[in-house]
Formats: sequence, C-alpha cells, structure tokens
Amino acid sequence: MTQTAINISNSAIGHCFYIDLIDIQIYPSSIMGRDLQITKERILRHSSVGLELRIRPVFDDFHRLTVKEDCDYPKHKHLSYELIISDTGNYQCTLNGFHLTLNQGEFLIIKPGDSHIDHFHRDQKHYVLHFSLSLTGRSGNQSLDLFKEGIPPDLQCSRRSELQAAGFFIKLEEELKKEDLYSSYTQDSMFETFFWQLVRELPARALSSRFRQLSEQQDFHSRLNQIFALNRHENMRVAEMAEKLCISERTLATRCNELMGLSPSRAFTDYRIHKAAEHLLSEKLSIKETSAIFGFENPFHFSRLFKQIMGCSPREYISDKKEQ
Repeated sequence: MTQTAINISNSAIGHCFYIDLIDIQIYPSSIMGRDLQITKERILRHSSVGLELRIRPVFDDFHRLTVKEDCDYPKHKHLSYELIISDTGNYQCTLNGFHLTLNQGEFLIIKPGDSHIDHFHRDQKHYVLHFSLSLTGRSGNQSLDLFKEGIPPDLQCSRRSELQAAGFFIKLEEELKKEDLYSSYTQDSMFETFFWQLVRELPARALSSRFRQLSEQQDFHSRLNQIFALNRHENMRVAEMAEKLCISERTLATRCNELMGLSPSRAFTDYRIHKAAEHLLSEKLSIKETSAIFGFENPFHFSRLFKQIMGCSPREYISDKKEQ
C-alpha cells in the first residue's frame, strides 16, 4: 500500500509554491513467526537535474575581522560579490552614498561595482566573504546579476536573519584546513547551501528579473520531477500533472517546452524510461517485469519507447552496460 502526503507552502521567490511530497509505503513482513509492518517514508529531494542552465555561486575567500580602534576603510569597489555578516557590535558602512548599520546577525551583500566605505568601531567583529555568481550549462558559464539595477542599498540587507553564521564560518574554516581530494567539493557545496539560505531572507523585490526567472524555473522543474517520481509506476495523464501542480494544461505545456524542449507527456515518458533503465541494471528484473512496474502497456510498447529515447533496445542496453 502506498500513501502520499503533500505539504504546500509559499516560496521565498516570487509567488510560486513548493510542494513537498512524501511517498509512504507500508510493507507487511514476518520475522521469526511474528507479523510486522514496516513504514518507509521516502522524502523526495528538490532537483535541478536536466535544466539547460543552473545558478551556481562560487566561494572565493573569507575573512574574520576584529577591530582594535575606530577607523574608516577608504572608498573602494570589488570585482566580485562581498557578503558582510555582523558578529559582535554594530557594523556600519556607506554604500553608494547611503549609510547602513547592521546589528548582530544581520547581513549585507555588496554587488560588484558598488562604492563602499567601511566605518569600523573598536571591539566590533564581523565576517567578510567574497563570491562570484554564474550560470552553468551546456554552452559554458554565463554571468548573472543577483540584484536589480539601481535598487536602494537597504534592499541588499536582511534585517531578520536567523542564520547561524558563526557556526558556518567555523565549519568552513575547518574544511579549508583539510588538503584531501574532497575538500574543494565540500567547500563549494557548503557555500552553495549557505548562499540559498541567504537569498531566502532577501527581499524578493530586490532580486533581478533574470535571477527570479531562473529560480522559479528550477522550482517548477523540481516540483515536476517530484510528481513524476511519485507517479512513475503509472501512465499519468497531462491533466493530472497540471492539477497536481495547480496550473492549467496550457501553462504546463509551455513551461515544459521552455525548460526541456518536450511536451509534458514526453517529459514524463523520458523520466520513466530512464528510471526503468536504472532498474534493469540494479534490480536484475526482466524486461517484462520492468515494463509492468513502470506502467507501460506491454513489453513491446516499452521496448519501442526505450529504443526511441535510449538509442538501443533494453536487451542491448543491459548487454552494453555489462560489458562496460
């Protein structure tokens, strides 16, 4: 028996919705003559796999500053983004001619090219982190603006931050001291997580239209994949997909075409075929069994679609993978 729980909450970006899907499966079982029930809750991840473009923040370096005496750091500009998080005391600066004050835990993101003067005060502590922002895709990297042009500097701040910034920087520093093969990957993933937590707390009206559009596309693609995952064992109709996403069939078709160049039904078929291919290898199931599990009409229909999408028949696919 399979149950599905759906929780809907407002997204931090625009007026989209996040749908968290929990696939709950109950298995009757028997151990040592005792009847048991095992409940498996499968929490599905948000995914951006398959998108043409993906937003990627890249960490450059960070500093921990402790001020010994009152002073000003003269006017300067940065080539990359600069994140400032107040740790002890109030951080003050002049940004593009506007005076700003950050209380403990609040943060500011300075854009490349902003005019910036720090006003340091004795015993004040804060963190500074530099990062770049780009779009990664099949055609290479592209630049991306986080903020709209000409916004008031106050919109580049968060006044209600609940982030545990000190803990993040302590862990990041620990990782920077490691020199193994995985350290750089861990650093990048740590900062990417932290970055999206920061963006969640920024005013939505401050973000550039391109950034918002791409974020909403990633959100839509993630929710669509979640629905595909929960219905991968059946031949779901386009009307059902649209209903689950709370949008019209026309909007669904437009978004699928924009993001993947596919119709909703073809995108769902692609998803099921790729999942079926994984099962053929990992579960050691027959082609007939796999076809039935993923809701295809019959093994012949399954094999025909498999060859269209994967470029070879299921038998050829299994044989090629075994040889590899």
